[in-house]
Amino acid sequence: MPTLRRRRAWTRTLFGVACALSLHAPKAGLADEERGITVRWQDGFRIVDKQDENLYYLRLRFAIQFRYTYGIFDDCILSNEDHEWSNFFLRRARLFADGNAPNKNWYYLLHVQLEPSSSVNLHDAFVQWQAFDVFRVWLGRGKIPYGLEFWQSGFALNGVERTIFTGETDSDGKARDLFGDTISRFWPGGNARFPVSGHILEGTLFPIGGMNLYRSQGVYVEGDVPAPGFRGVPLLQYWAGIFNGRDTQGFANDTDNMLYSLRLGYAPFGETSLTIQGDLPTSQRLKAAFLFSFYYYRDEADLRYESASEEYVEEKYDIQSYGFNLAALLRYRGFSADLEYGFENFDQMGDTPDNSGTYDRMGGRVNLGYFFVPEFFEAVFKWAYVERIHANNEEASLRTGLGLVETCNGRAVEKNLQQYTFGLNFYLHGNNQKVAADYSLLVRGLEATDPSSPYLQNQQDHRVRLMFQTFF
Repeated sequence: MPTLRRRRAWTRTLFGVACALSLHAPKAGLADEERGITVRWQDGFRIVDKQDENLYYLRLRFAIQFRYTYGIFDDCILSNEDHEWSNFFLRRARLFADGNAPNKNWYYLLHVQLEPSSSVNLHDAFVQWQAFDVFRVWLGRGKIPYGLEFWQSGFALNGVERTIFTGETDSDGKARDLFGDTISRFWPGGNARFPVSGHILEGTLFPIGGMNLYRSQGVYVEGDVPAPGFRGVPLLQYWAGIFNGRDTQGFANDTDNMLYSLRLGYAPFGETSLTIQGDLPTSQRLKAAFLFSFYYYRDEADLRYESASEEYVEEKYDIQSYGFNLAALLRYRGFSADLEYGFENFDQMGDTPDNSGTYDRMGGRVNLGYFFVPEFFEAVFKWAYVERIHANNEEASLRTGLGLVETCNGRAVEKNLQQYTFGLNFYLHGNNQKVAADYSLLVRGLEATDPSSPYLQNQQDHRVRLMFQTFF
């Protein structure tokens, strides 16, 4: 019932927004000197200015992604004794309201999350002042401008989902933690999950998810600057922002520390979309973009973790984190390529060497696609690699909260995560309606904590997914 009431409240709120924006827009049927509005359907329900078709005061859109997953998990991992898994999943169900109000200089977006895997949530809510291309101001809640893959829309992917470089979205069913309690886990199972969001551990503030900063509340400035280069109108692009922190919601900041992000881009052949994967529609001329991103963040935490002696340790400490990301994309005649590398440093700054530690995280991905039937059938290959802790060992796993892996041959530490995905996409009406299927080999590199343990193989899981998407 609380969820139903929340959804009704959101419905009333969005209806109110629509009515209010309609009242602010010029009215149809007035004198000829009045601009007037018209209502039509074009990639959503729109209230459009009659004299300027590119000016819309309100657009409402709804989108769903329905997914089926079949997995065969390595039964040597504690949580995977029932190693076959079959599941229908409503991955995304979203409502969007956006437009220009009161004129083109102002753009707004409300993005509401409705899928049953979580409560109704205002995913994005922001306003952007965009009177000048070289200087635009964004404020509200949304994605932190950092990296490439997570910046690409979940409804504009050339496949079922993003890669493990960003995080994981398929549950592995029931799992047990080190204390034997039943919990809900995501791949790879057997210890700390590997999510896209909600990946900051409460006890240590260590990020256990992919190489993305997710969403937060804040403000940033961005712009496009014409620059010398090749054909077209080459662009230098920039994004510079201040946010509450990494992956935050609500009143998330209890200190005066903030997260600072900077992203620089160069598009040598002219404007290239950073939010869409694949070459749809087919580019008749080469498109490319190169990105560099950086962030810095500092915070305070109460350190809580289980030590190697299985004692529960509580200490206070500051954390400092920084990272950078390098990305490139290319589009040409149905072929697409995305390349990305990320590095992060996480520093627990305790008062003494005994309660401090520094850990590196790194990862990379390659996303290749080709339309063998232009704009209809696309074949894709995706590879990704992540080290949640570089040169990981038992102490680092416990101190960060990542945890150890319980296997049939004893305890182990996670060394890396790998993904190899082959997929096929069928576009019925572009990204507005499509079907995607893929097979993935998911590998987790393991190392036994006890050198005398029996030979320990890497975890290998197999997964098949089928997804239908509609966006209207």
